[in-house]
Amino acid sequence: MSVLSLIINSASLVLTSWGVSNAVKLTLPPNLQLAGQKQFLTILGASLTIVTNVIGIGYSLLGGDGGLRYVSREVFLPAALVLESVVALVYWPLRVFFVNMIYHGLPEGASPEITVPVDLCIHLVPVAGLLLDYFLVQQGPFQMGRLPFWLLVTAMGVGYNRWLGHIIHADLDQSYPYPFLDVAEPYRTLIFGVITTIAWGFYVLYQTLHGPAAGGGVGKQKLS
Repeated sequence: MSVLSLIINSASLVLTSWGVSNAVKLTLPPNLQLAGQKQFLTILGASLTIVTNVIGIGYSLLGGDGGLRYVSREVFLPAALVLESVVALVYWPLRVFFVNMIYHGLPEGASPEITVPVDLCIHLVPVAGLLLDYFLVQQGPFQMGRLPFWLLVTAMGVGYNRWLGHIIHADLDQSYPYPFLDVAEPYRTLIFGVITTIAWGFYVLYQTLHGPAAGGGVGKQKLS
């Protein structure tokens, strides 16, 4: 049993769950109310992190080298980590310097309704916990090949784009969740393509930074 992974995942689970439970209570502007909180990548990413934490806790308690380990460490952990990395990379620079690009209807000079603790628990805690679990606990780099993972993140990006197209009704004066996405085609698809590529880039970066597993070349063989 990995005590450190258990502690990291448990802390992340509690803090992220608390953040999400408070974030979904925030009042949305009229142009976002029909689609609700389920349109936000932050909420979807935090939900994936919560699932990853639960599976990680299960693996920490049960151990083993079978399917649970693979699902926990080689599927959910990398998927959640790159998604939360993208969320943090996009959110924090815009939150600090161009807040009107991520919040609809915010008056000039006004601050978002979200409190700092909730903000941190959904936009920073998830990626921090996942990074700690990966670099401090995992013995080697992610083993999924880069091409299969590119297909995975592409499917996630296309899926999110289609999901927004399904739940957002422009004919009812509804907008995309973030002002920087509320643009005409083909620019919106281009933005999704760039973000998806960045997500894949994070995966390559994290594989490279972690280095090969100790005592063998399996990790090296599966990186390409």
